[in-house]
Amino acid sequence: MSVNARLWSLAARMRGRLVWVTCAVTVMTSLVVAVHYGGDPSDLRQRKVLERAESISRQISTLDSNSIAALDEGAIGEKIFDEHPEAYGWRVTDDQSRVLASSRFDWSAVSGVPKSEADEWTHALDAGGWVAGKRFNCNSRSCAVEVIALSDPANRLLWLILGEIFVHIVLPILPFALLMLLASRRIIDATLKPLIQIQKRARSIRAFRDVEPIELEDAPREVRELTTALNATLYRLREVMEREREFMLDAAHTLRTPLAAIKANLEVNQEKVDLSALRADIDALIRLCEQMLTSALADRLRVSPLQRVDAEQLIVNVITRLDPLARQAGVELAFERLSDRTLVQAEADALAIALGNLVENAVQHAPRGSEVVIALSQDPLLISVRDCGPGLSGLCLDDVRKPFVRGPGEKAGGAGLGLSIANRIMAAHGGRLELLPATPSGLIANLVFESQGHC
Repeated sequence: MSVNARLWSLAARMRGRLVWVTCAVTVMTSLVVAVHYGGDPSDLRQRKVLERAESISRQISTLDSNSIAALDEGAIGEKIFDEHPEAYGWRVTDDQSRVLASSRFDWSAVSGVPKSEADEWTHALDAGGWVAGKRFNCNSRSCAVEVIALSDPANRLLWLILGEIFVHIVLPILPFALLMLLASRRIIDATLKPLIQIQKRARSIRAFRDVEPIELEDAPREVRELTTALNATLYRLREVMEREREFMLDAAHTLRTPLAAIKANLEVNQEKVDLSALRADIDALIRLCEQMLTSALADRLRVSPLQRVDAEQLIVNVITRLDPLARQAGVELAFERLSDRTLVQAEADALAIALGNLVENAVQHAPRGSEVVIALSQDPLLISVRDCGPGLSGLCLDDVRKPFVRGPGEKAGGAGLGLSIANRIMAAHGGRLELLPATPSGLIANLVFESQGHC
């Protein structure tokens, strides 16, 4: 994991996103309400003026006419009437339309204020704005409170819209939001329970015997798909571990036989040890260990897309290195170039090992005086090694790609790893090892690069 990587909690992120969704819904709904009321403010202004009239009537409904007449302009408790007397005003009249008390607003400058006998009323003024009235009893007589708003310098309309949003949106959503925050932990934990079970099951895998499929009851589709993917990975892991286990067992068995032979030879011929034969046996053991190491590394080979190898030069290098071995066996190595100079995406050392194993096998099985031909051809790009030996049957062609499997007539000293190594190296390159019978006899081994063309 990167040093700068930050650990985060899925449950905490889900709770956070629930909060953001709730806030976003609240904001969007508030904007819709604000646009709705802001697009037609007349109804809000009418309602606000009437509310002011009702509020003032409640304040003075217990006073008699003399007490009402003694009210000053600040007794109502509304600063807007004192701060903006040109826009807002109030007055109290009796049943004879006499003004008992009033703010500093100049009522005489406003025309079109109607007379009404209704208990409460509103009226739109020609000059703009609204006037509202509310009747109440004072000294067994009927009095009326009138409130007028010509304009809105105090932004009462804005505050009214915000109040509507708070009352009709924020207050209803707030209990739901609090309940959601309190219940989200339990709800999210219950939702994530299958993932927690997968986590516990994965942590319980500590040895080869523990690699078993993960089974979950009542899991949602998404978790089941994750479980299916994990089980597929576990199956592959078990197969790899099984191959590693079989490889170790086969390697131990393969090494035990020559070591036991060397030990027996030393015990029987303590004073007459054939040093040349002993040296040959040790060389064979060293070669076997090298092949086993190469076989283990072949499974971990990774080929970079940027790696390029000159296939022709690589073939020439392998032929030069193995020519002494071929001459000692009485075999001639030949190279046929059936395509132009070709670059191939490959890891040079690994590809040289794969090709070298094929050439060594061909030299080992080719009769003296014969020729082993290494060819480079195109469409698809492949490197072939052809010998004139006894060849292999169809059954052997499939089996000899497996580790420690040797074909019939195999000479002593081999471990059956050469073709297996070449096969896995080609698999890492996205290609394959192809074994075909030659005509009239022998074997053709092809390193096929199926996805690569001419470069």
